[in-house]
Amino acid sequence: MTDYAEKVLQIRHRFLANLEQRLGGIEAEIRRVEQGAPGAAADLHLALHDLTGNAAMLGLDEMTAEARRGLAVLEGGRLEAEAGRAAALDDIRASVARLLELKK
Repeated sequence: MTDYAEKVLQIRHRFLANLEQRLGGIEAEIRRVEQGAPGAAADLHLALHDLTGNAAMLGLDEMTAEARRGLAVLEGGRLEAEAGRAAALDDIRASVARLLELKK
């Protein structure tokens, strides 16, 4: 194994080791959105975008696809309409739960 491949493997292991903590942070951001905290939707978007990009960079294709599903809820503007906000957050929570399952 090359040094580069070994380093990527180490980063991948570290990403997976910290995944539960990251997903917990996303859950916390979801709660902040529910409470109407200023900037919470932007923080949630950033957290999901970061997770999606890191999973993609590390070749975790199923995780990438699932994280993109959650991100698509935000980028599709579903949080902007008050009537659909709860359902949108439920969809993001479902993606978070699926990501946790994929880790196992």
